[in-house]
Amino acid sequence: MAVVKFLQKLVQDFSLLEGKAKDSLYGFSRAELSNILRHAKSENVKFLGKLAEIPCLSAVEIGFLLAEVELDDGKIATIKKAAEIYSGAEFTQQGQTFADFIFRVCVNIDMLNCSNIEMFKELTQCKNEIYDFANALKNSGNPARKRRNKTVYAFERVHIEK
Repeated sequence: MAVVKFLQKLVQDFSLLEGKAKDSLYGFSRAELSNILRHAKSENVKFLGKLAEIPCLSAVEIGFLLAEVELDDGKIATIKKAAEIYSGAEFTQQGQTFADFIFRVCVNIDMLNCSNIEMFKELTQCKNEIYDFANALKNSGNPARKRRNKTVYAFERVHIEK
């Protein structure tokens, strides 16, 4: 009888431990997590927990971030802010998804911070086909300069035959 109770308790504790292990996988399946970790940069693995806390990010987006971007705490804060300001209603009218927006954030992550992410959101809404906004973000504080109409000729001399 004692052996049966011991085995029942052992099975119960094992199932409890297995449940905790599933919870600690950040809501991803084992295959997704192993794929993320296999392709992630070794210095970015420590940010997996912080990225998993952002509720909108999927395994594909987290895997891309860990594999392609050199992360630090400032960039994680920028990504979190970008996920918070994303509005599906505004972007889906233009055919953009959350993944598109996050990939654009990743491409421009070195130029972004929490203060200019709102402007970046407006840029992504205006120019749907552009992914790299480096020029616009470099001069974000400067107003756009007006174009000067300067007459330029394609030919210096034109010879007319008679």
